Amino acid sequence: MDMLALSFLIVASVFFLVFVLISATFIGLWLSEIGLWVSWIPIFLVIASVYFLIRDYLVPFDILSVVFIGISIGLNIFTTLRLFVPFVEVYATNNYLKKAMENSLGKDYLEYVDPFISSRFSKNVRFRLSHYFIGVRTKALEKRVGTIKDVVYKKEDNQQLKLNIHYPKRNGKFSTLIFIHGGGFVIGSKDNPKSDRICKLLANYGYVVFNVDYRLAPLSFIKKETSLIEDLIICDMVSDIRASIVFASKNTETYNGIPEELFLFGRSAGGHLALITAFSCLGKFFELKDSDGSIKEHEILGVVAFYPITNFTKLYDYYGKQNLLKYLLYKGAGGTPEEFQYLYQVFSPISYLSEINCKEIPPVFLATGEKDKLVAPEQSKLLYSKLQTLGVESVMLDLPWANHGFDTVLNGPGGQLALKYLSQFLVWVLTKYKLRKIEELAKKRGLGNIVSKEKYRMLHKLKKQNFDKEQDMNQFLPFIEYFYEETDE
Repeated sequence: MDMLALSFLIVASVFFLVFVLISATFIGLWLSEIGLWVSWIPIFLVIASVYFLIRDYLVPFDILSVVFIGISIGLNIFTTLRLFVPFVEVYATNNYLKKAMENSLGKDYLEYVDPFISSRFSKNVRFRLSHYFIGVRTKALEKRVGTIKDVVYKKEDNQQLKLNIHYPKRNGKFSTLIFIHGGGFVIGSKDNPKSDRICKLLANYGYVVFNVDYRLAPLSFIKKETSLIEDLIICDMVSDIRASIVFASKNTETYNGIPEELFLFGRSAGGHLALITAFSCLGKFFELKDSDGSIKEHEILGVVAFYPITNFTKLYDYYGKQNLLKYLLYKGAGGTPEEFQYLYQVFSPISYLSEINCKEIPPVFLATGEKDKLVAPEQSKLLYSKLQTLGVESVMLDLPWANHGFDTVLNGPGGQLALKYLSQFLVWVLTKYKLRKIEELAKKRGLGNIVSKEKYRMLHKLKKQNFDKEQDMNQFLPFIEYFYEETDE
């Protein structure tokens, strides 16, 4: 009986170590999101332990066995409760996130969504336990989403940079989204299954998604043979992202994409690249056409960044003295912030925010987790605070239980909530863009300031009416065409 009791204690200790201690570190990543899938193990161990404890009590027993099983029961109960935390808190967190959206975008932020936008969104966000267990239905997604793999978008230093394209298999015109993977600037790929699932889900929402690879930093920087920042490798990465934007703008129409409606979405290191790409060019950059010498403007409508680095100096200070992450950052930068102050600053997205350029910064959507030990949640909070101070339209979702990479489990509590609120943010930005175009068109035609929201009320009423499209639609066509036609040159 001693060996059996010892076995219970060892197993309970292992699960306690993995699901309680390790999941709270940066190594644990998304373990908190899979709690219900593995909770049956400690629950089963508690039941089995109680059974053997009772059986041992009814017959001559060994006190040491009772102690071992008692400790095992305590550890398993604690582990079970820890695994349940996200699911217990998810409903309260959802209410908090909804208020965060309303405080940032206005309580009526979904009231005036353009009813003719092809992109779908979740109007009433809530965590669905059934979806958590069903998981991402990959086969169903593949029926609704088309994929083109390994398309070359840039050639640099005898290297072909490629991207994957995901697009909706349905009628309509869809906005364009550039997806930038994470990986600490040294690893990661467009072909990562987790990134691939997110891109397909976004395509199913109604976006033409370009999932890009970019040049990564060689691991030799750890040996001081090169420097992630000193050798301006991040500049090369930003150059690659800009090239992918130009490529997407030129090719998205092939997949019913709209070149003018373009978003950047990055996770972790990819979130940093999305932010710094948009901020450093104030949401716009210009492409010189070789054929006729003309200049084409590319506008970024919005930026989405999940748990990004926003301030390298603050991140360096956040890590402890002997922290491995601090050492890697030191090696990557070639020194401390005091030694390379300018480089730490120039590659921090927050450095580009000022009262002078704030009006040119596109809307920003941030998501982070309070338990993130890899990139401190303060990184997103600092950026969001400055965006709000400067009046830049922005949202930050802060999930109390979430760790770095929480959205990798798409149907976990964090994944469901964050992506559904993201779908709302994207259509909100698109509607604001349409309203701006309507105002510009009205002014050009000498109509002055029109009440755009009143026009949108009419469109919503039109959309909700049960009318015969062939007969009753005709009376509304002049109105719709007028406010949605291209601006005359």
